[in-house]
Parts: sequence; C-alpha cells; structure tokens
Amino acid sequence: MHCPAPRIDPGSAAGRQWISEQHLPEGYATVAMTELPTDAVVRAWATSYGWAHRPLGGVHADRLPHVWTDYSRGVDPDMSMLTLDRSGEIVAFSLVSPDVWDGRTMIISETVEFDQPDGTGLQKATVAASLAVLAQNKLHPVDLHRIEFEGHSTDPHTPALFDSLPDAGADPMDIVELAPPL
Repeated sequence: MHCPAPRIDPGSAAGRQWISEQHLPEGYATVAMTELPTDAVVRAWATSYGWAHRPLGGVHADRLPHVWTDYSRGVDPDMSMLTLDRSGEIVAFSLVSPDVWDGRTMIISETVEFDQPDGTGLQKATVAASLAVLAQNKLHPVDLHRIEFEGHSTDPHTPALFDSLPDAGADPMDIVELAPPL
C-alpha cells in the first residue's frame, strides 16, 4: 500500500491560497475537537479507523477505545478540526499531532464513513481549517514547512486531497505484506 505523505507549508503563498480555496459544502460546520464530547470523537475516529485499516488486516473494534487513549496523547485538540452534518454527527476529521517526530507535525484526515457524500470537499475543507489554525498558532509553534499528511490512501477521498495540494515535497512510504516463509 502506498502512503504518499505529502507536505504543505500553510504559511507560504501557495499554502495560504490552497486554504482560502477550500469551502465546506452547504449544511456542514467545522469545529475544534475541544468543542465536542470525547466519546463522540472516539466513535467517529473508531468507525473510520475500522474501515481504513481493514485492508491491512483484522481490526478489533473492541480495542479501539484503548488505541485512541494512546493515540490521542499526541493530538492537539485546539488544532484538530471536525466537520459536522446538520444533525451534529461528525463526518470528517483532521487530527493534528504537533512535532511528533523529527520536528514534523502530522495530520491524519479522513471521512468517518468510507462512502461519505461530499467526502472530498468535506475532507479538504476540514484540513484547511486545521491548517489555518496551524498557520496562526502562537501557543504551540511548529515548523510550518514540515506539515505532513500521515496515513495511507484507503480513504477514497484522500487521493483527490493529496493531488490538490501545492507541491511542497513529500516523504512517501510503502507498506508491504510479506509472505510467511515456506
């Protein structure tokens, strides 16, 4: 599985332009993770995690809340954005982990459901909301030149998101399944 891991510099002219061009489809709203109950965030993330990781092997849904506890320790809830539909359900997220490795800030962004209507627009606008906060954040300064997208391309909306970003480099990787020795 190919993981493109593109970068964006939200403070650059190209980054600012990309952010300004992303708009939520009508009927949706984006909020910071701090504005929602933790259990709603965990449910949305676990739903997405389940289908996104299924191609990599079995997913134990009962263990996902424990995985979230560990994972969320590195997530900044003020920079992480979630998009809600009219009923208040989370439909997309952009989780920001500042300076998690070698000075890199990582964003993982997916739709909650694999077949989310308006998924590409929702994902782009949700990411743009996180990038706008990152570009202006003074409390948790990060190297804006190294904002990277973590994750694989199992979300059908992710390739369009990645293709739309201004070129700022990448650090791709491939996940390879090795056959057991005979």
